[in-house]
Amino acid sequence: MTEFHFRVIIYVLLILIMAVHPAFAQMDVIENLVETDDEFSVNQDVLDELFTLIDNPINVNNADVQTLLRLPWLTEELAESIITYRHEFGPFHDIADLQNIPSIDSSLYEKLVPFITVEADRAPRQYLLTTRTRFLQKFEKPIGFQNGKYENSPVAFYQRTEAKYSEHWTVGLTSEKDSGELKFNDFFASHLLYRGENSANQFIVGNYRLEAGQGLVLWGPYGLGKGSDPASFVHKQERGIRPYTMVDENASLYGAAVQKCVNIYQILMFYSQQFLDANPDSMAVTKNLHVSGYHRTESEKSAKDVLSEKLFGARLLINLNRGLKIGATAYQSIYSQSIGSSDYERQYYSFRGHRNNVGAIDFTWSYRNLNLFGELAQSRSHGWGMICGSVVQSTPVAISLVFRHYGKDFHSLHGVGFGAFTGSPQNEQGICLGINYRVTRRFRLSGYYDTFQTLWRTYLVPMPNDGKDMMLQLSARVNSKITLSIMGKQKWNWNNGEVINQYGLDWPTLSPAILRTWRYQMDFQASKKLRLRCRLEHKMHELSTTNKGLLLYQDVRYQYNDLISIDARLSFFDTDDYESRVYQFENDVPYVLTNKMLYGKGSRWYCCLYIKPVSFARISFKYESTNYEFVDANSIGSGNDAIAGNSFHQIRFQIETYLQ
Repeated sequence: MTEFHFRVIIYVLLILIMAVHPAFAQMDVIENLVETDDEFSVNQDVLDELFTLIDNPINVNNADVQTLLRLPWLTEELAESIITYRHEFGPFHDIADLQNIPSIDSSLYEKLVPFITVEADRAPRQYLLTTRTRFLQKFEKPIGFQNGKYENSPVAFYQRTEAKYSEHWTVGLTSEKDSGELKFNDFFASHLLYRGENSANQFIVGNYRLEAGQGLVLWGPYGLGKGSDPASFVHKQERGIRPYTMVDENASLYGAAVQKCVNIYQILMFYSQQFLDANPDSMAVTKNLHVSGYHRTESEKSAKDVLSEKLFGARLLINLNRGLKIGATAYQSIYSQSIGSSDYERQYYSFRGHRNNVGAIDFTWSYRNLNLFGELAQSRSHGWGMICGSVVQSTPVAISLVFRHYGKDFHSLHGVGFGAFTGSPQNEQGICLGINYRVTRRFRLSGYYDTFQTLWRTYLVPMPNDGKDMMLQLSARVNSKITLSIMGKQKWNWNNGEVINQYGLDWPTLSPAILRTWRYQMDFQASKKLRLRCRLEHKMHELSTTNKGLLLYQDVRYQYNDLISIDARLSFFDTDDYESRVYQFENDVPYVLTNKMLYGKGSRWYCCLYIKPVSFARISFKYESTNYEFVDANSIGSGNDAIAGNSFHQIRFQIETYLQ
């Protein structure tokens, strides 16, 4: 028995001892929202919105429909039911009164609680200035700093400043540099936003983005997909003009947009001229967009702002009676250089040329607990994209059914569609069934079944492919103090593999690839101040061989008082290869969320400290350490990012201020 496995056994025993302690279990709302099998550490807009609402919750006693729709779990029908109840029975005296509305069950209620309030409004803020400054320092320097490939500026920096005047005017500035970049404003974004008395009347100049329809034409750069709440997020709730506050350097629009409501009509017009990172060849043809956002090496710097995109378009939304909305969207993009790839076999149907235009019509119809939605779009290449679906939400069950078809020659570079693959909606079709079912007051069942196929080859698989993705999760509230959950997930599709031919040689072939995941979790709150969570996750990846992955962690959250709190976690992981890698959502400084990928064998721990020394400021730290147990390697990573040794440490510091 190795030392690693001995430590794991001791750790399991400790978990069993702690599990005897009576406790209360509460799923972390945001974690359930974002936890996927993709690694990220970004400021996603919807999550930024939720963090903002934690500090400034929505008052359900005076919020209109548009304000309530800032909560991603609410449909327009649910928002209107809150307002109707308020008009019939008077203001809510307690948040728990929301459960008197038939369409809001206990599951939905628990998700809404952190983001709403019934307290009397404070005096309106005439001015509000918020700042957020963040530093990230890695203790081990990658090889790129040692060989001179990276600029000698290892600290990563982020700065955001936002000023609000009354309820109508907002000015925002965002700057960011990555480790190895020289300028502290390597990325810079700004906006000036005006909102009228009707919040749907808006005007913005600067960096912005747009949400329209179901996202096939305009959305992004990120979208929420399948997760532990599969019936809630298949239907997108568009929010029109959005200030761009993220740090994805190639995802914003830059220019001006105006949105105006006249009776039942809502008109949106927009213009943008943005510069993008790209890698042109000697014939001034852009082979590919440089999407990493890094400008550390000479080759990365040479790709900065090489390509410009002019974009202009409009959207018309008609709000008819009885919950029916019909919209139409169209835009045209003109690029300064032709976009194309010399890899014709893999990229045969990818976008090529100087110009692209996309048009779409969409609808959404709500009647009581039923919601129908859809969008049909076509690009300049005559390729089609389509999504349609329905969501039925009633106590005790919510069911969603969605069909999508994204043609292999459908080019929507600013769209984000629901699907099995990330990126723009292209080369995929499928149908997905999702369900949330409250079996009893103590038991909840959720899951989805998604069958999909590609219409043309993917980058790695040289022919059209098909697959299935399914998940089932059962949560049990044992008593008022403890909750257990078990989740099973399986994804199946064809992938490149090898067989032994008649001559005893490895021969390439297509083989079924199966990824199975089992997760066991216990949440409990030892006291009002202390919350504990333990998780065991096991993965199996079957292709030519079977490889396994294991994740085991203990999480602690301690709220000392209103001014000081701590999050900490100790994790062990053991995976056979990259395909059996494991992911864990991690707490971080506010407005940063990390879904950390782990593979190999080792352990990881982190500790977050949150301090609010005065009413107008908050300070946050995160220290993290990852230690690997290598057999035949002595470095982490590859290329210029490689780090000598078998451990990795870094610290993140953030300070926020609120002045009014």
